Amino acid sequence: MLEYNACNLRFLVAILLVGTYAGSALGDQPEIAGVYGMESAGDGAWLAVRVPMPEGFALAGVQWYNNDGHTIFDEILVGTGFPDSPGLLADFVVAATGVQGASSTISCAEFAQPIAPSLDALYVVFAFPEGEQLTARGENGGPAVGYCAAADGLRGWLSGDGEIWAQLHDDYGFFVIPELVPADGAMLVKSMGGETEEIPVIEPFLSAGPNPFNPATEIRFGVSTRSRITLDVFDVRGRRVCRLVDGSLHPGIHQATWRGVDSDGRGVASGVYLIRLKGSGKTLKRAVTVIK
Repeated sequence: MLEYNACNLRFLVAILLVGTYAGSALGDQPEIAGVYGMESAGDGAWLAVRVPMPEGFALAGVQWYNNDGHTIFDEILVGTGFPDSPGLLADFVVAATGVQGASSTISCAEFAQPIAPSLDALYVVFAFPEGEQLTARGENGGPAVGYCAAADGLRGWLSGDGEIWAQLHDDYGFFVIPELVPADGAMLVKSMGGETEEIPVIEPFLSAGPNPFNPATEIRFGVSTRSRITLDVFDVRGRRVCRLVDGSLHPGIHQATWRGVDSDGRGVASGVYLIRLKGSGKTLKRAVTVIK
């Protein structure tokens, strides 16, 4: 059990090493090194993780490694914050309430409304239940969130008052996975200071993920004006492998899937390919890598 005391920040942190988790629920996900739990010594206790957000996407929910299925997180909040700190919780919005997961496995929380960022990241904050603490790994062990190696997780901060934050050690990252959806004009946008604003005009963009990929990659692109759009895949010699989109599209965010096949449905060889988007008066390109 560790105690943090920084000005008005005072809360207890329990850390349990759980070792490598080999359950099938994780599949190819990173190994869980341990779990963090907190007990409030004041008005509350919060855990924040910083989620990088790709352009043109909104946050619709999160998955996380949950310790105890009996735990109910009072709220999950979302806000913009700053690069080195979540900032004031008063500027955040409540994305979900009464969140409960399963024991010793990945759990999922869907937000009441997708939230789009005005910057390049969002903070997701778990509000820990008051008066409960981590005592053991697994069911009936108390509230905690799993962590893994820093390269496989997200940066985390702890707070006991929702204003002053202590960043956790850089060697570890929290096992929190964002659930992303294409942004559109009906979604809430979080900006600095907590204000909401309309989604800005869509600028043409092109992204693909996962990359490298096997067996498929999701291609998302922005259209600024209604126009004819073509989306093609080329090999490194400049030969067209296939055409994914050919038609008139309305302004907004669109998507297509390439499953690593040519125009005849035959699988392509491993290697680098070029995705080219033409339309709205612009040409954008993105390299992707097929691995088999």
